[in-house]
Order: sequence, then structure tokens, then C-alpha cells
Amino acid sequence: MDSKPFCLAARAIAPIGLLLTLLACGDAPPPPEPPPTENMPMTKPPPDQADTGPAERLAVIDLAQRLSIETDRVQVVSAQAVTWSDGALGCPQPDGMYTQALVEGFQIVLAAQGDEYHYHAGPDGEPFLCPEERRQTPVGAGRTRY
Repeated sequence: MDSKPFCLAARAIAPIGLLLTLLACGDAPPPPEPPPTENMPMTKPPPDQADTGPAERLAVIDLAQRLSIETDRVQVVSAQAVTWSDGALGCPQPDGMYTQALVEGFQIVLAAQGDEYHYHAGPDGEPFLCPEERRQTPVGAGRTRY
């Protein structure tokens, strides 16, 4: 059997295979990096207040994603430790049932694109956006330290 046609075909195909390999494996853009949290806007808590920084960062990231904007376009208007009147954390769902005890947490107000956004959190510090129609005022300042 004559191997010349096979060798000629292999030589012709080899550069195409190499090119496809380089395209598939080379210069792919790196995956997007999460926003740097150390440069995010944060308020400095008073010495007698709990640090709201972690909750603030999470709220800023959430709002930026909701609005499809960069985190540096979100401003922290205020952030404070508060006491909520019950387990609804100042944002009761219609027909919801909640523990009837005071709950320590946070209230974070952000501003972006000319609007204000209110985030509430419980003692775990996980903030959530609370719509205006459900928003309640905390019953007082939160504990000084968690």
C-alpha cells in the first residue's frame, strides 16, 4: 500500500489542527473578577456601634447587580445597627407570621441613579431589599456590639 497520499493529507491537515488547538486553548479572556470589596463605599461606625461593613458590602453588590451598574455608582447614605420589632425585620410579607420578639439587625440606605433603596438585615447580617410599601421603622438603636 502506498502511504504517500495519506502523508500528504496529514501534512495538509496538521496546520489546521494546530490552528484549531491554538484558537481553543490560547488567548481566551479570563473570567470576570468579582468587584473588589475593599474599595466599596462604607460608613465608619461610631465607636459604640456594631460594624455594618460586611452587610453594607453585600447590599451594595446586590443593588449594583439589580441595576446593572458598577458598585462605585452606589452610595451608602446610612448604615446602622437597629432593633426590629419582630422577626419580619421591618419588612413584613403579606400574610406572613413572625416571631414576636425584638430582633437585632441592620438598616442600610443606599442611593443610585437618583433613587434611594432600603436594605434590612437580621443578626446574621444578610441584607435584603425592602420595598417602600412594606417598610417599617426600627424600634430603636441596635446593641453596641455583636
